[in-house]
Amino acid sequence: MSDVHAVTTAAVEAAFATALSVSSLDHKEGFFDLGVDSMMLVRIMALLRERWPFLRPVDAFAHPTIDSLATFICVRSMSG
Repeated sequence: MSDVHAVTTAAVEAAFATALSVSSLDHKEGFFDLGVDSMMLVRIMALLRERWPFLRPVDAFAHPTIDSLATFICVRSMSG
């Protein structure tokens, strides 16, 4: 895993962990399986959009794990 991916993954995990009031999460488990509901997901994505303005709520449904969303963010960030 690259440093950029590691930092991105940590930031995504922190947003979800804060929303769920836990210290760590399984990066490969689906958001809804972690206990996130639709409204919480929209709020988390709004928070992440502060750092990555291109993010849309639908991206969380297309990339429904911490690992896959972090990968999407990295790829999208590199493509401009």
